[in-house]
Amino acid sequence: MTLGERKLQVLSAVVEAYIRTGEPVGSKMICELMGNAVSSATIRNEMADLAERGLLEQPHTSAGRVPTNRGYRLYIGSRMAREPLSQADRLNIDAMLLEAAGSDPEHLVEGAAQALASVTHCAAVVTMPVAESTAVRSVQVVPVGRRTVVVVLMTSAGILKNKVCRCGFDLTPDVLRVISRLTSEKIAGRALADISVAYIQTLAASIGEFVFLIAPVLLAILDAVQDAEKADACVAGQANLLTHPEYSDAEARRVLDFLSTPEPIAALMNRSPAGLRVCIGRETDQPALESSSILTAGYRIGGADCGHLAVIGPTRMNYPKLISYLEYFSDEVGTLLTEMLRNE
Repeated sequence: MTLGERKLQVLSAVVEAYIRTGEPVGSKMICELMGNAVSSATIRNEMADLAERGLLEQPHTSAGRVPTNRGYRLYIGSRMAREPLSQADRLNIDAMLLEAAGSDPEHLVEGAAQALASVTHCAAVVTMPVAESTAVRSVQVVPVGRRTVVVVLMTSAGILKNKVCRCGFDLTPDVLRVISRLTSEKIAGRALADISVAYIQTLAASIGEFVFLIAPVLLAILDAVQDAEKADACVAGQANLLTHPEYSDAEARRVLDFLSTPEPIAALMNRSPAGLRVCIGRETDQPALESSSILTAGYRIGGADCGHLAVIGPTRMNYPKLISYLEYFSDEVGTLLTEMLRNE
């Protein structure tokens, strides 16, 4: 859609005023914001034309105008200027992330979601690091009973998965040594994607007489690998959505219900490109988010795309500031995870 410069100025002024105040915007306010360079009648005509083009709407007959989703999209794509973070903002985020880092990547991801929700006053989601190149770093089989072990699998992205395995035979030191050698030689170092059902079956067939003893452990390892391949998501700040007056009770419930199950959230985020993406209303393809916007950005570990962060809130959100927050978080989370895994 091609608009003249003045129409774009009017649209930008309406969007920014509405984001700031939450109230429909009238022509008098736009005149003042534009330095009274044009008359109120001219502004009214421009606003009426923008409404005919589907970029503005009038919620009530006597009210001013508010942006439509199409209006937000045009503003973000052509007129929006990022609002840079202050030094105080950066220091505050750095402190929260360092406190959240803890001893493993999962603590960092959980803490990052909570910190992002805190500074944006929206809901925040961060997916656990998973990449096509993610491999098994190590597998430990820890005996906790005569016939019971815990399989502890760590990936190259620092994710731990535990599986309890009960065998039908006593796990003697000889059996445990065979398992340890097998996992070290055939599992550790392999990409998660390579450890399939077929691979485990082939591995079991190569064991010979030990297969009936070790098969339950191999199945537990396969379960742990499949869990590690799933894009788990940490969600925080759901209660923040209840503070936004733009949501009706029914709309808020729909969004909260959607956020209560991490799997579709992670799937939605992982369909996003590695860079910044802004989805407004129906662009999310999720009926529960028709009154919401979702901002997503990827983070990288050691140069590889590994996960995403997202901010979810009403379509009337402060896009210039929230995008700056999100991009800073994505850079810092990727840096911290890279350093954390390099030092292990």
